[in-house]
This record gives sequence, C-alpha cells and structure tokens, in this order.
Amino acid sequence: MNNTAEYIGKQFSSVYITFLSILIGLALEDWVSAIRSQTNLFDSSVTSLIILLQFAQNLVMIIVSWVTYCQFAMARKSVPTPMEAVHLLLFALTLFALNTFIGESYVYYNYAFFAFFVLGGYSTYYSVEKLGLQDTRYRRFTDIMQSKRGPLLAHAFGAVYCIVFGIALEFDLITPAIYVFVVASATTFIAIWGVLVYLLWKKYIVEITT
Repeated sequence: MNNTAEYIGKQFSSVYITFLSILIGLALEDWVSAIRSQTNLFDSSVTSLIILLQFAQNLVMIIVSWVTYCQFAMARKSVPTPMEAVHLLLFALTLFALNTFIGESYVYYNYAFFAFFVLGGYSTYYSVEKLGLQDTRYRRFTDIMQSKRGPLLAHAFGAVYCIVFGIALEFDLITPAIYVFVVASATTFIAIWGVLVYLLWKKYIVEITT
C-alpha cells in the first residue's frame, strides 16, 4: 500500500500539470474565439478600449494561473484528492465565464472576476497548505503565503474590489472612463501578484529542492 501511495505521489506533478495544461489550452482557445467574434474591436471608442483591456486582462489571468498552479504542482508529491480536480474544473469555468462576458455585460464580467478571485484564493490556500504538510522545509514558504500580509491577502482584496465595482456598475455609479482605469489597474495587479508568487516560490521552494 505504501509503495502504491509513493508511486501515485511521484506521478502527481505530471498528471496535474497535464490536466491543467489541457484546461488552460481550452480557455485560450475560447479566448481566441471571443476575439474573433468581436466586430468593432478597434473602433475609436471607450467601449472598444474596455473590451481590449478585458481581453488583455483575461490573457494575463490565464498565463498567471497556469504558471502559479504549475509551480505548486511541481513541488507536490502526495496522493491527490477529488478536491484537486474540483478546483481545476471550477477555476476553468470562471475563465470561460470571463471570456463569455467580454463586451457583453460589465456587471456579469465583474462578478465572474469575483468568482475568479474567490476560487483562485481558496485553491491557492489549499495547495500551499498541502505543501506545508508534505515537507516541513516548505513551511517558510507556506507561512509567508498564508500570513496576514502575504500574497493570499491579495485575493481577498481583489474579491472586495470586484464586488464594489460590480455593484457600482449595476447602479450606474461609475462612468465607462472610470471603468477603463478599473480594468487596467486590476490587470496590472494580477501581473504583479504572479511575479511576487514566482519570486517567493523560487526562493523558498527551488533553493531547498536543488
């Protein structure tokens, strides 16, 4: 039984990354299809600018998600649970939803963005916790990730950010010009988060496993 569990644990990374890459590939294909369906993408209007920024935001989220999930998976050597598959499937659905609502509804797009932060945050917390339980050498990494000032706090901030602006959009409390700033700042925020997590992972995971 122990030998079987050990064998399964060794295969976890490759199977997880393969499954993840398939879902990310489908999300990218859906993203490209959404671009092709836009007929007024390059019109000189605020609406077109918002749509372009939403496409850019989705692409950044897809790339950051793939890199981050792969980082966690490469360090994992444990028997998987059904939760890993549930996390990936729900996370992929949020990416499809975001692609669907581009240029259709700012409100629904923002609520899908909220789901992205909530599911992504929980999944990241779950993966980080698993790493800490797997190997005590990873505790420094998990402690930083889960601290009150750690990167996971960004998910809570992002979720609140989306809800606030989602409600504001629903009641027409902000103008399209302000929403341009909202989308652009959120895209930058996600990119910076991805870089910070990569640097932490490189320092506290790669250095102790090589």
